Amino acid sequence: MILSKKLKIGRMVVLVLIIMSMISCKQKVDDSAAANVKVEPMLPVMPLQQQSYLFDNVQLIDYIFHDLPFSLSQSERPSIQTKIAGIGREPVMNNNCKSIARVFYQVEGEIIIEADLFFAPPDCHYYLFYEEGKAVYANQMAPSSIQFYSQFLNQMNVTQ
Repeated sequence: MILSKKLKIGRMVVLVLIIMSMISCKQKVDDSAAANVKVEPMLPVMPLQQQSYLFDNVQLIDYIFHDLPFSLSQSERPSIQTKIAGIGREPVMNNNCKSIARVFYQVEGEIIIEADLFFAPPDCHYYLFYEEGKAVYANQMAPSSIQFYSQFLNQMNVTQ
């Protein structure tokens, strides 16, 4: 009888040790898996060749702001080229913010690409580009664009 109780207690101790070992191993696997998770960009960046085409050919950029009582159009070549040069080459990793405007890029009166403009300091500054209504590219803003939109919105007395 005493031997039987000792065997039962021994089996229970072994069983508890096995369960604890399995839990510990699973935790280590979960932790290492989390450490190895690679954050993928939401979409590829616009190809440089296409950005160069925009730089050379866009004749008009229209901005329609969602929650502001004004819009903006740019038709002067240097301003257009500055805005297109302000499309950064880095992919977008953070997409947890709200678009403030829709941007239309035109060549000879035809909209060739559209973008949602995301601008929410301190770390949400990017363009989400659409072709035929489908999101195709996402580019971070270059520092020059971040500076432009900050100054522009401040001059318009818009809280960012």
